[in-house]
Amino acid sequence: MKLDHDILKALLIGAAITVAAVFDAVMLTHVWLHFVADIQPYHVYLSAVVLPVMITPVCLFLILRANVRVSRLAKENYRLAYMDALTDLPNRRAFFQKAEAMLQGGLPRGQVFLCGIADIDNFKHVNDQYGHDMGDVVLQGVSAAINAFAMKDTLVARLGGEEFSVAGFFSGAVEARLYADALVRAVEARTHRCGEEDVRVTISFGYCLSEPDETLSAMLTRADAALYAAKAAGKNRALANRDIPLQTASVA
Repeated sequence: MKLDHDILKALLIGAAITVAAVFDAVMLTHVWLHFVADIQPYHVYLSAVVLPVMITPVCLFLILRANVRVSRLAKENYRLAYMDALTDLPNRRAFFQKAEAMLQGGLPRGQVFLCGIADIDNFKHVNDQYGHDMGDVVLQGVSAAINAFAMKDTLVARLGGEEFSVAGFFSGAVEARLYADALVRAVEARTHRCGEEDVRVTISFGYCLSEPDETLSAMLTRADAALYAAKAAGKNRALANRDIPLQTASVA
């Protein structure tokens, strides 16, 4: 069976360190014998202490450097896999992984689990009028506003494009409603510097509260329906899935 490249490299490094340690020990012992003609027993014990003290720092340096490189590589791989590069928020993959874990962990006593989707209203107009670079500035500003408004243990992520997701526990439907409405107002109050102008944007926010044995995907579907209902109702508002009118139109 062919060894994995990383395993083979680790084995080679270990072998190199072992050979270097043996070589250093032999050479130091040879020098000691060359200059000390009359070897006494305590010399042997002394060498047993001195040689490791001389060799260990070199080996330790090599091991620590390798660990630092591995740690940095692991952090970079995690960032690339689970973080959104533009906003520094968790990405879609991270949201599904973490929110699913929250949902499966069960509801704390007396609390409800909220799952919501926020979408920037008329974002195409921002890109068309100010350019995509300024559009990125707005995305960063909105993500910062949503993240700053997040309550303790609330997960905020960027699903993609101008859509953001929110998941977390609340004491009840009333608190969830107050949070959703306040989130919309917090984004509306924030300004974004686009060239020489201070620009304000709004979001529509659709959310739902979990039902028994409901999956995260099912919750996102209900939240998405509420989002489109909020768009159809005039945008710049939060709407719970249970409050969706019987007939709504999809509005971008």
